[in-house]
Amino acid sequence: MNEERTVIHVQSIDEATEQLDLPVEDPANGEDWGLVAEGEAYIRIEFIETQESIKIARTVYDRLLGEYPAKEFTLENPTKEILDIGSDAVLDLKNGEVPLEGITNVLPKAVGSVFAMQANEGMRDWPAVPEDRTSSDAVPEVTAVEPVYPDLDAGTSRWVTCALEWDPEREVFVNSQADSDWEIDEEASADAEYKVQNQSYGSVTEAMAKALEGTEWERASPTVVVEPDENKSPEWGPAV
Repeated sequence: MNEERTVIHVQSIDEATEQLDLPVEDPANGEDWGLVAEGEAYIRIEFIETQESIKIARTVYDRLLGEYPAKEFTLENPTKEILDIGSDAVLDLKNGEVPLEGITNVLPKAVGSVFAMQANEGMRDWPAVPEDRTSSDAVPEVTAVEPVYPDLDAGTSRWVTCALEWDPEREVFVNSQADSDWEIDEEASADAEYKVQNQSYGSVTEAMAKALEGTEWERASPTVVVEPDENKSPEWGPAV
């Protein structure tokens, strides 16, 4: 192999799929190896036993390694043991054949090296590096429809629609259409609506979590900050 490759060994792919909600349709009952292609925000894994290719956010991949019995092996070249003994012999050993002399490394790493060798020799496809979405465009905006008092002295609240846009650097949603002097009409706030891609949610917290789902920030705990922009205006509705 002329380039560095990564292989992951999952102790129980069916349990990992259930616990981490991996997009594996028919997980094998037992251990599995996966060929890994890494992007900045997303990871693609080609599982060997399950024979499925999945794309997951890096945060999910980190959970697979950190919260579940799984280990990755970075391989620059096939191990000496495999070159000496042969890939078929290593796979026989994995499948319970008579142990062979000469294998001094951890068996999962040896088997992972075999799969990496097979992929590079054209016996199986290595997964393509996934397309990344690492800018704020990766996160859909949250549309907030809320009852506010634009002028407390007037004593009348109105419905207003504002867009909450994700700021990946600060990990907050920014409302640049609102005014920091507005006050929420608490009596009518139960009827407020928050939308993500035309789906409605009952709270801004739920909507923000949905917007971040499947991205590298899905485990963040975002808040909303109001930063008025004189070039942006909200959409005003009727009085409450």
